[in-house]
Amino acid sequence: MLDLSNLKTWTDGLWAVISAPHIVVPLFLVVAIAAWWFRGTFERTRRDGLRSIITGRDAQITGLNTQIAVAQERLRLANDLQHYASTKFDDAEKETTKLKQQIEERASPEAIAITANYTATMLSSANVALQSAMKACEKADETKPTATMRNAGVPPAHAFRQSDR
Repeated sequence: MLDLSNLKTWTDGLWAVISAPHIVVPLFLVVAIAAWWFRGTFERTRRDGLRSIITGRDAQITGLNTQIAVAQERLRLANDLQHYASTKFDDAEKETTKLKQQIEERASPEAIAITANYTATMLSSANVALQSAMKACEKADETKPTATMRNAGVPPAHAFRQSDR
């Protein structure tokens, strides 16, 4: 029986290895090459897995950036429409003041009718613009980032950690 706790066993084994390098060196090289090959195979698999995660997350980021751009464009449109409506309401107020002045001055019914129609048209235009702006704001509020790691088909990052294996 081989007693590994005995120092003589170890020294005899060391002399056997030293006296037979033509057997030990090739055996050591084969083991080293096999270990290197297995390491490379496992690292390649891990690297490919991480690349697929990165690709999935890049696609998710692109999708989220697109949603953000759409929401920003809708907000810009809503701001433009609000500015337009505000301008039209200001013009309608001026025309309303003009209409009141014409009524006080007892202007001709035709002149009053023209001013009243113009004022009503401005108010209607401003109202339509304001409603469009409100709808654009509501749609921008509804546009929330919806892509997540789960529905993008990407496994969570902890699934690839070495410490979990």
